Amino acid sequence: MQALYGLIHGMAKEEKRLYNLHGRNSRFTQIYKGYLAAPEYNKSLDRDLYQKHFSTFSKAFYSMQKNALLDDVLAVLLEYSNSSHEDFSIYRYRSKFEVLRYKGLHDQALNYIQAALEASEKLETPLERLRLLEDYRDTLAQSSEATWEVYEQTLGQITELQDKLAAQQQVQQLKQKLDILITTCQHQKDVDGKLQAVALQTVETLKGLALPNGSPEAKSGAFWSEYHYSKAFEDKYALHKRLVNMEKQAVKDQFPKDVRLQAVNLLMESSLECGDFLLINGLIYKTQKELDLLTPLQRRNFLPKYLELCSIYHFYENDLTLAQKEINDLIKLEDQADGDLLRYYFHKMAILIAANLPRGASEAIAELIERISKTDTDITVKMAELIVTINQNNREEALVRLQKLRGLLRKSTDARKLSHYRAFLDMLQKYLLKKPFSYQEISALETDWNDLLKLNLWLKSKIDNSFYYNAILSYWQGRKKILNY
Repeated sequence: MQALYGLIHGMAKEEKRLYNLHGRNSRFTQIYKGYLAAPEYNKSLDRDLYQKHFSTFSKAFYSMQKNALLDDVLAVLLEYSNSSHEDFSIYRYRSKFEVLRYKGLHDQALNYIQAALEASEKLETPLERLRLLEDYRDTLAQSSEATWEVYEQTLGQITELQDKLAAQQQVQQLKQKLDILITTCQHQKDVDGKLQAVALQTVETLKGLALPNGSPEAKSGAFWSEYHYSKAFEDKYALHKRLVNMEKQAVKDQFPKDVRLQAVNLLMESSLECGDFLLINGLIYKTQKELDLLTPLQRRNFLPKYLELCSIYHFYENDLTLAQKEINDLIKLEDQADGDLLRYYFHKMAILIAANLPRGASEAIAELIERISKTDTDITVKMAELIVTINQNNREEALVRLQKLRGLLRKSTDARKLSHYRAFLDMLQKYLLKKPFSYQEISALETDWNDLLKLNLWLKSKIDNSFYYNAILSYWQGRKKILNY
């Protein structure tokens, strides 16, 4: 089950160590290790693990074993989890308090609810603290150790927290309402537009609570709610128009800086999608001034996407030097996920191929394979290697690489879905062997704007003996639009 896989992979190092020490049943050890070793979850994972380690097997048996392992992991986490975690301390104090209160031992129960309150002061969980204060108030009323001063002070704290939470709870309920409307619309058609109308009204109510003097949390909630509404119910041009106004409003009404930074990324991405390229220059100019003022957390959350979008934009705007600098800065950032790093290296390869620098592109591919070894057999990486080899005018090696790539395509589990690559290789082989053939654009190879290596354009440029990067620039100019907002 995916929940079990997620729980095991979400355990901290000390929690994994505790489970190895205190797991109730040794028969689960291999199953637990199997889940832990799996790089990702898929439907066949459960069946494969249990069939491997149990001779008796049936659907009911394996379902029962999955739930038993889940219970075993939860039992260890609940019983042995690190007591230095304040939220777990609160859980333990409350559990003991509940038992004592149930037994009518209110004086003793009071000690544990006080301890839970002290632990909650270190956490930003006002709702949890309110519940603890209410329990503390009710226990005081039944304890022989209570005094009026303490009781009155507790009442004041409850009233203050209730006022603070009232607006937050209203915002939270409206956000939940919008999430449900969006989810419902994904499962059923909103033929008469009723769902959209209710969703829009919910967004406007959220904005009314947040603007102009709402809390940072309310402003952040209103921004993301409006974005998710537009993404769910409106087309990309309506979303872009709305993002333009949202970014202006975020600056005008001093939304949290994190929100304003993300608004820039969203608007840049939307501008690239919709062809509103004139807007991007202004966004980059305005944002460059703030980069040196970012906190480490803001740099980690904002900078990767921003640098990637800047690099793509400058690549299409005929500034290959700046595009290459930005993608190199991006690759140097720490704590990159393999999937993101792979995408960045593809951008770098595509920029170097477009700049007619095959040696640099070859070095980028070698660097990628060294950093992420599993890409050595990746079909798209092998395709890039083949293109670089051809650009180096090494026809014999290119033909060898082409045949190896054909073999990879045949062995692939998605061989049928990759037929467009085979058609591309057929034309490419005829080009390498200088055989006459009729060039046909392969529609399945058509890529989005954020895929910088355009195989159709590259092959046509080779056949026409023209500069490939000129074809990319023409493609880009053809997407440019003047939008009214």
